[in-house]
Amino acid sequence: MLEPTLAVDIKVLDFVSSLFLNIAPNNTGWTKMVETFLEKQGYKLKTEGSLQKQFRNALVWYNVLQDATTQHVEDILCVTRSIAVDLHDGKQHNSVDDKFDEPDPFSSPCARAQHPSPAAPDNTLP
Repeated sequence: MLEPTLAVDIKVLDFVSSLFLNIAPNNTGWTKMVETFLEKQGYKLKTEGSLQKQFRNALVWYNVLQDATTQHVEDILCVTRSIAVDLHDGKQHNSVDDKFDEPDPFSSPCARAQHPSPAAPDNTLP
């Protein structure tokens, strides 16, 4: 299981994620620069390279959480939009839970848009 072993400020993780979107991702170079900076400030890490693995784990953990959060918000917005469309079309729901309690997870408009059903095979001959 991936979990961070180093406390890193969320703003630093966001900065590095944005940086790595605009330049070639280089966790080794980034962590070596941080180690050199800390050493110049009078701090010394116990083992060389220990920051690299710990920072990489924290950054991956942050990016996974960021992606999961984005997907969760998109799912909620999609369900909310489908409720608004249904209400506009005259359909009524007792609660928002009606949309979340679909018997088939792929039966909601949101899931169908994200996971379209496979096309039926074309059995016609040329």
